[in-house]
Amino acid sequence: MMNRNLNKLTTNAVMYGLVSALLFAGVFVLLSLSGAFASDIYLGAIAGMISGFAVSYAVGGVDLGLMRREKVTGILAWKGFNSLIGTFAGAIITTAVFIIMVQFVGCTGHPQTLAVFGVSLCCLIGVPLGVIIGLPIGASWRLR
Repeated sequence: MMNRNLNKLTTNAVMYGLVSALLFAGVFVLLSLSGAFASDIYLGAIAGMISGFAVSYAVGGVDLGLMRREKVTGILAWKGFNSLIGTFAGAIITTAVFIIMVQFVGCTGHPQTLAVFGVSLCCLIGVPLGVIIGLPIGASWRLR
């Protein structure tokens, strides 16, 4: 039972990571942070994969814990709890990943601009983008 849940957790994380990679690649290209189309796509895809995996594992880990608690106590968890966890985990994790990746882009692009606007840019874009990917991941998450 546990092995099957871990396999499903990994499968879901890969799927959400790929979707997040596409979304982030598009956002990085639209922002044109480095000025080079190829590096924006690569760094955006890497940031999306990392963020999608991390948010998926955060939501999946909490869901596994809730499943164990439901078996022991017989008390069912609130259905919107995964959405809430996904939203908060998405905002925090995506902002952190976005800050790191913008610093990498600064190494390949024009670092003087990113040094001034880097953290505020990351917070303004990372939090909403994290909510955008975290809420659907949490809402659609079911290991049962």
